[in-house]
Amino acid sequence: MVYDMILPALPFIGGYLFTYSLCRMDLIKKALHVNIWNFIIGAAFLISGGAGFILLLFMEFG
Repeated sequence: MVYDMILPALPFIGGYLFTYSLCRMDLIKKALHVNIWNFIIGAAFLISGGAGFILLLFMEFG
């Protein structure tokens, strides 16, 4: 089984490089760049954790 990892990762890599370049050009502060990516990582954790919990409930209760 082959998992396609590049295509789903491209928007995140592009977004990170975009905010990083804005930070390097002093258009945004480094703290904002870090906060944006902390939010994205936290949201991804909550979504995947919530989906895992829902799948657990489905397995337990049929």
